[in-house]
Amino acid sequence: MKLHLDFASDKTPAQITKETLDYFLRQGFQLHNQEAHTLEFSRGSGFKNLYTYDPLQWKSVSRISMQDQRVLVDIEINTIHQSVSPAEKSIWQAFVANYQKSIETGVSFIEQTQEFKEKNRSSMSKTLRLGLTGALLFALPSGIFAFLTGIDSAVAIGTASGAMLYIMSKVQKRKVELP
Repeated sequence: MKLHLDFASDKTPAQITKETLDYFLRQGFQLHNQEAHTLEFSRGSGFKNLYTYDPLQWKSVSRISMQDQRVLVDIEINTIHQSVSPAEKSIWQAFVANYQKSIETGVSFIEQTQEFKEKNRSSMSKTLRLGLTGALLFALPSGIFAFLTGIDSAVAIGTASGAMLYIMSKVQKRKVELP
């Protein structure tokens, strides 16, 4: 997944650099590279993508460039092993939008990003409960089928399929608004 943002700022590159460092470092990103008018941050790992429920901890590389009164933000997020829900994508969009607001106003919007992330964490918990519901709904018919046919693996396949189908159908219907 890639995000791009391009906005104008009348601040000096030094001011933007200071505020950018503050915004990203306070949210757990690591400064990977710093040049005259370019900053590069990274976070997460491919392994962490397998088990974290916080999209901002996924493996990512963020490049911020300052050119002629413009700020260019390019973020590459590794979504391998992920089925990105609209809620998870909106967390990244809120992160980038709040970065722009922080630069434009000089006020930190880190707390708003954290609040938005916490609000959507309950959405992710609901998604897991939906998966359990789908698994249970498919387990009974799969169990009956396995009993009648003697194919024991039908229970596991049916249960896993039910969980995934139910999650995917519900997740894609959800709409999440940015703060």
